[in-house]
Amino acid sequence: MKRSSYAALRWLVGRYARPYAGVIVLVAAVTLVSNLFTVVQPAILAALLSNLTEQSSEGVPDDATALDLNYLGQRVTQLLWGVDASDADLLLFFGLLFVVQAFVSAGGNYLSMYGSVWLKVKLARLIQLDLLKHILGQDMSFFTHRKSGELISRTTVDVNNVANSLGPLIRSLIHHPVQVVVYSAYLFSTSVWLTVGALLLLLLQFGL
Repeated sequence: MKRSSYAALRWLVGRYARPYAGVIVLVAAVTLVSNLFTVVQPAILAALLSNLTEQSSEGVPDDATALDLNYLGQRVTQLLWGVDASDADLLLFFGLLFVVQAFVSAGGNYLSMYGSVWLKVKLARLIQLDLLKHILGQDMSFFTHRKSGELISRTTVDVNNVANSLGPLIRSLIHHPVQVVVYSAYLFSTSVWLTVGALLLLLLQFGL
């Protein structure tokens, strides 16, 4: 059973994934880059807000973690600019950096979504061609025991449902895990107990 399943999986990958391997890798790479720019937004925003409220000059406690949101603005300011800078220069720098980050993140998300939709359309067409070849290769007795509406539904609705899950799946496999991991690091670095409490309330909400 395992051997036959593995053989079927190899056939599926070779038939439907290999022809578009380059596009799949490109979508995965663009998704990763856009997500990396997305998850650094809290750090840039923290630096911008800390300079607006003139907190960037305050010291960071020794026991503060690297991603603690309470002191993340000061850390980012010291890392990217240093301590000797005017308030106007810092606000201009981090304001422009925030705009660049937003444009790159939005552009990357658009390209990755466009690529996943393109893959969905191509996969749907390829699956439909294979299914139609299989159906047209049957003998007449096959069609006497099948309803025409059922066959049409298989080649249209079912194929589109499969393609709708396969195309965006490639993007989702990278998009969601990256954000979950990095944002969880932000939250746990800021307050472990507050994050655990929020997760418990979230689980309670979904459970109810």
